[in-house]
Amino acid sequence: MTERITRIPFKEELQPLLKGKALYVLGSHPDYVIRSSFGLPLKEDLEDLEASREVFSRMQSYGIVVVPHQFVLGGVHKKHHTIFTIADKVEGEDFQNAAIPTKEADRFLANICTFLFDTYTNSGNYMSDMVDPPQYVWGNTKRDSQKRIYFVDLDLDPHTIWKKDEFFFDNLLFLYKMLCTFEQNNRNRRLTKARKKLVEFCLWIKSNEDYDHAREVAEFILGGGDPAEIE
Repeated sequence: MTERITRIPFKEELQPLLKGKALYVLGSHPDYVIRSSFGLPLKEDLEDLEASREVFSRMQSYGIVVVPHQFVLGGVHKKHHTIFTIADKVEGEDFQNAAIPTKEADRFLANICTFLFDTYTNSGNYMSDMVDPPQYVWGNTKRDSQKRIYFVDLDLDPHTIWKKDEFFFDNLLFLYKMLCTFEQNNRNRRLTKARKKLVEFCLWIKSNEDYDHAREVAEFILGGGDPAEIE
């Protein structure tokens, strides 16, 4: 690991941002966060990079704001690229702990639901851990003072890029839990758009999907299941 991380395309050494995480900063540019990723052999590295870029771009097109970033290829070691993601640093709090206006949270979760529905019905790719509060930060960057909900986990691990499979419908459970938790933490302010989108998706599942787990998820959500049971 040490040998590979020193093969960097920067003029100064990277400084660790968080212990145990592949996140760094440059002393001369504290407004950016740098993530290092170690991929597969060279050809697959570039394919993974393109797959990630495609997913991030599609998320952005659905109104899921991905933190501004760029990818940089580092040195090659043992037939592997070191890929660096340079992203604007977002100052703020994660989705679960931030004081987000109800309208913003409602639109954000509705956009995620629409993204998931279209991804499933069109057999697209998605990030396996994209429906998870710590992946999102409510805040602003130095270049943009307006507060937004940013997707910040720009992980290039190929194992996080999935197509629809038996685990896909768990995302609806996680989305339902995010929605319910927000409402409970904000004096039961209803997220009407997000709830409508989620109900529509669940009704579509009941009418079009034979897979048992999918139908169980839909029935749990439509029946107002206890979000505390979702792990």
